[in-house]
Amino acid sequence: MNSAARSGHQLRHRIKSMVGISTDISIVNCGSIPRSEGKACRVSDLRKIVANG
Repeated sequence: MNSAARSGHQLRHRIKSMVGISTDISIVNCGSIPRSEGKACRVSDLRKIVANG
């Protein structure tokens, strides 16, 4: 087992022991996941929709 796979296995075990849920861990190279394109929108303003009917 290489070091990346070992790290993933250890992380999976720690999450399971601390939180109580099983996870799938994928170790990838730096830079292989694209950065987010913008800020996440977590709140929707529905006041205009409700006021108009």
